[in-house]
Amino acid sequence: MPHVTVVDVVPQDDTDARFRRYFKNSGIQNAFAIQMIMSAINVLSTIPGLWAIDKIGRRPLLFWGAVGMAVSQLIVACTGLTNSQAPDGAIIVNNLSAQKAGIAFVCIYIFFFASTWGPLAWVVTGEIFPLKHRARGLSMTTATNVGPFPRGGVAARLCWSRDTDIPL
Repeated sequence: MPHVTVVDVVPQDDTDARFRRYFKNSGIQNAFAIQMIMSAINVLSTIPGLWAIDKIGRRPLLFWGAVGMAVSQLIVACTGLTNSQAPDGAIIVNNLSAQKAGIAFVCIYIFFFASTWGPLAWVVTGEIFPLKHRARGLSMTTATNVGPFPRGGVAARLCWSRDTDIPL
């Protein structure tokens, strides 16, 4: 029986390159402008998140951040249904207003992530380890979060049991 153990922080990757295509399909072709808009939202949203950690609490922030990200992703998926794909793989935008609404909700998704799950992941990992093991625990947490493990299915390839016949 194959088993997979994968710990992944996917939203951090989602706030960058994956959503650039939504901007390009709406008429914004300048990659620098796209990156500056997304980075500004990401950085400016982190500041109230850091303030709210102690004022509101960890659990409500995680809950409402997850709700906000889920609703934003659902709306982005629904607006993406208005597009179609050409035989050569190019995306055909049938409803420009829906595409722009999708972009707005991508930015709202980035806001929810950057103000809740982004900083809280680092705060919680700093608090769960006892003082005696905190340095080692945080180094392992940082290595698995920033390193190659959450990207590109490397974790799945490393964690498959050797007795499986499922090809990767």
